[in-house]
Amino acid sequence: MGRRKKKSIRQEYTEGLRHLAFGEIQDAVRLLYAPEEQILPALGEMDLFNISEIKRPKGGGMEIKFFDRLKALEKLQALEAAEGNTAAAFYQALEAGAKGAITVAVACAMAGMIAGCITVTGLASILINAIVQMAGDATMIGLLLTMICCIILGMGVPTTANYCIMASTCAPILVQMDYPYLY
Repeated sequence: MGRRKKKSIRQEYTEGLRHLAFGEIQDAVRLLYAPEEQILPALGEMDLFNISEIKRPKGGGMEIKFFDRLKALEKLQALEAAEGNTAAAFYQALEAGAKGAITVAVACAMAGMIAGCITVTGLASILINAIVQMAGDATMIGLLLTMICCIILGMGVPTTANYCIMASTCAPILVQMDYPYLY
């Protein structure tokens, strides 16, 4: 037998407000028009959650007052707004996304600077020619040397920046060794 999860006070409060705002009143109407002898046995089965007050005047009959549905809706709307379902939450999400994009942009800029330095100094062409000459016709050795180059050049660099560096320095090694392009 599984146990039901215990609800937090906030969840119970929200469910209660929803029940007040959108609950049914048929049982209250049935209570109002039922004969007195049928009221007591049926009382336990009725949903009387929306009733705030029941009176029996001296002259007979019954008076039923309901909770204010509009106030329940207002409280429910205020509660949901406090949970972050507002425009302010949308702008906070945009701000967090922009802050995350800054780190990626800086990493890509650094990758461009690293790749540019390797290319301008001639280290890229030396590296390419050395790997191609050492590998010769052995494709597995060429791939192994390219892998080692990728590991060394990619140490301590974020993934996006590492991809940019490898695309500009190690991809030409594979092209020069006549590996087919991947589309």
